[in-house]
Amino acid sequence: MAAPSREKPIFPRPMTVYQRQQPAQASTVTLQSWATRAAMSPPANIPKNSQWNGVFSNRLGHEQEVSSKRPSNPFTSLFRMYSKAPENKEISRDMEEQSIQYPTGWRWFLILLSGALPYIVVVLDDTIIATIIPVLVSEFHQPADIGWYATAYFLPMTVLMPVFGKCYTLAPFYLCYIDLPITYTKAGSVMCATTLSSLMFIAGRATAGTGAAGIINGSIRIIGISSPRKERTFLEAAGALVMGSCTVAGPILGGVIAETIGWRWAFWINVPIALGALVVILGVFPGQSASTALSSLPLVEKLKRLDPIGSLTLIGGLSCLVTLLESQATRLGALSTQDRNLSIATGALFAIFVVHEIFVRNDLALIPSSVLRYRAVWSCSIMLFFLFAGFINFVFFLSIFFQSVRGESPLKSAMSLLPYVIAASVAAMLVGIGVSFIHYYNPFFILGGASFAVGSALIYTFDDQTMLLKMYICEAVLGVGAGFLTLGNIAPCHIQLEEKDHSVANGFLFLSSLLGATLSLPISSTVFNHNLLRETLALDIPLQVKFEVISDPTKIRSTVPAESLPAVVAVLVRSIRKTFLLGMVCAIACALATGLVPFKRLIVEDKKPEPRNIITLKSIRRKLVGDMSLSSDSAYLVREP
Repeated sequence: MAAPSREKPIFPRPMTVYQRQQPAQASTVTLQSWATRAAMSPPANIPKNSQWNGVFSNRLGHEQEVSSKRPSNPFTSLFRMYSKAPENKEISRDMEEQSIQYPTGWRWFLILLSGALPYIVVVLDDTIIATIIPVLVSEFHQPADIGWYATAYFLPMTVLMPVFGKCYTLAPFYLCYIDLPITYTKAGSVMCATTLSSLMFIAGRATAGTGAAGIINGSIRIIGISSPRKERTFLEAAGALVMGSCTVAGPILGGVIAETIGWRWAFWINVPIALGALVVILGVFPGQSASTALSSLPLVEKLKRLDPIGSLTLIGGLSCLVTLLESQATRLGALSTQDRNLSIATGALFAIFVVHEIFVRNDLALIPSSVLRYRAVWSCSIMLFFLFAGFINFVFFLSIFFQSVRGESPLKSAMSLLPYVIAASVAAMLVGIGVSFIHYYNPFFILGGASFAVGSALIYTFDDQTMLLKMYICEAVLGVGAGFLTLGNIAPCHIQLEEKDHSVANGFLFLSSLLGATLSLPISSTVFNHNLLRETLALDIPLQVKFEVISDPTKIRSTVPAESLPAVVAVLVRSIRKTFLLGMVCAIACALATGLVPFKRLIVEDKKPEPRNIITLKSIRRKLVGDMSLSSDSAYLVREP
């Protein structure tokens, strides 16, 4: 570049930038060096034809012109900007993405399949029991265990979700995903399929639920370690689609199996699917992704990071609470001595858990405060708690409504839930596509919350005279709302959280989801059974008929005399409406919670900042924080005119 004339400087006032010849050595930009150079004035006797120009050559080799306005005190301004500058994470994230070799082609597809197959088994097991419960009551003759058939699965899955979230950061992936979760799921399915007693069936459900906690965390982690960030949004949306579809398809599949080949096959089918996933994982999963940065810690340190005190108090508190709720489901009157002891134990264990999590070191806590401080995490957890509390309520008691009030078979009642299935699946798919385009979750959350609340209010009006078309429309409205909200499990990881916090955050979000489902079922069962027991005993019908109604309400058309049937049906409608009212309250709370989710743009991919032609003080600050260096043959002097 030719040397410009001093009378016609190429830099616009009020700032002039001079470059003096320096020895050929690298000059790293620091606060002190910049402040010193900014405070200096250029020599008054610079030759007219001296070698200087206005080109800035940075560390990446990009040449950029320098032009900016300077405040009157450059030292103070630079110090203020440097002290308040946030960390520049875009470059480090992009370099980290480039250093990871992700699988491609068929290997990538098979790895995702290895996470999808066990995930499908887990989600189907959540709700496949809904239409089988009446068959189980007839098989085992234990109506008091109705609540436990579903709760025994949700309880261990709920309390172990954050524990497995920490395990995936401390142990090799194979151990956390294959040796424990898949093995436990297969063992639990076999126990349920071969059981001859209600107690053994409950034990099998608890065993399967233990493995389900690890599978859900592992399936989400497989997406993270097999695909770059820009592809994860679509894949996790597809996972939400699978979750929504399988959740509402579970009752339909259960009804079909119970009516055709027998209810035990609803659990036998899990075994070959799990074995197929096991073969795929052992064959194609990348060994380099099997361990984490903390895998080399000593065993004692790993156990500390699993927070045994927090884990045990959380498990004990939730177990006591669910046992208390289940014991009240079939009992009227004041609390017994056992129930009082359970109440005291529940309160004490939860108090210990909260105090322990507050004072324990952050990296040793089961639920770290560094994750909870994000608004996206705690707002989505509230939304998901009420979503699944209402969702599981409607899935189970709509099935009971169709079988008891309308007298449908398990297969037909499952088919009556088909509008719910289709609406939720289509809505989840639309959310996955829509978020990929607009890069915001909030519009879908708000619309989904409103639809979920409206649908729950419409379902509350159901009775034995409601037209079937109206029922289908109301179910579709409810399903659209549930489908739009299912992405709440993954939203915080894409709008605020860093990569290292994803496993723990996923565990906490799924904990909130399953906690809502776990507490909703025993509470709803208690409300239903209390109202049914009280109103049935008040009816003017034979005592034996009353016992039959309370024991198995789905068979009232074969056990209740024709003249007493309308009164019994009315009692059932009122009892089920009480549970629908609870679901409606949860739906309204979920709709309100959608307004708490921060309105932040989706992180689609991590991009390096592109070189700019004009450098301002704001860009200089970014370069300072990003550890940029001056070129080896240049130094700069800045002065006020």
